Amino acid sequence: LSLLNYDQFDTGDSESEEHSMNKMGYKAVLDFISTNVSRDKIKLNSRVTNIDYSGNEVKIRLESGLQPKTFQAVIVTASLGHLKKFARSLFTPQLSQTKLTAIDTLGFGSIGKLFLVYNQPWWSQNTETINILPVDGCTTNSPATDKLFTTFHPMAWNNNVLQGWLSGSAPAAIDAMSDDQVKTAVTGVFRRMLRNNTIPEPTRILRNKWTSDPLFGGTYSYISVAAAKNGASFSQIATPIVVNGQAKVLFAGEATHPDVYQTTIGAYISGRREADRLFLGNW
Repeated sequence: LSLLNYDQFDTGDSESEEHSMNKMGYKAVLDFISTNVSRDKIKLNSRVTNIDYSGNEVKIRLESGLQPKTFQAVIVTASLGHLKKFARSLFTPQLSQTKLTAIDTLGFGSIGKLFLVYNQPWWSQNTETINILPVDGCTTNSPATDKLFTTFHPMAWNNNVLQGWLSGSAPAAIDAMSDDQVKTAVTGVFRRMLRNNTIPEPTRILRNKWTSDPLFGGTYSYISVAAAKNGASFSQIATPIVVNGQAKVLFAGEATHPDVYQTTIGAYISGRREADRLFLGNW
């Protein structure tokens, strides 16, 4: 990561206030913003393979074929990870070299979450965080998977769940493992670290395999060293494609927000930004 991330990322809040989800989760947000959207307008399981803006109207091709309905404009909210893989085939005509360079050089990371569900907690009620801290020379007989796990903490609204954070190479490695393999690996590191062979395996594991999902390819964007050197920016990805004075293809998502990229709120704000841009004609 470039040090520019420390300078550029800015929530605009002098008190550095942060928000986290409660037990209602992200679905509460989706339910709210879709309240006034007719259900027949929401198409699930419809992967877009091409957006053709070469004519007067925009045409969209799905995996199932070309859609008969055309559009005056579209807002693309694909993740930066998806654009890295498919940007050159996703648009007709192809995107500008400036936008492609920004997509290619800006970073896309893979922070991950792992939820471990137990019948009852085996940790004490006072536990706030469980940190896995391997010491060089003291873990020579431990499997390599021990190093994939770093931090766990109990969920505030469910006493039987531990939430774990994965970073670096761990998300991709964990995504490649089966649930049973993950259960065995994480239980092993807990037992060895705490010297307690009675710690049970979790009954369930909840996770999203973001790194291996072609619709995402990871979890969040960042300014890479290469992007900092060549001046690539999130604003370059956000710039709409304008044809004959009309915006045809617009871009939203966390990787299009210049200040609060990496975040859900950045993604939400960028979506509002592009909707306003279409409504007000400010392009």
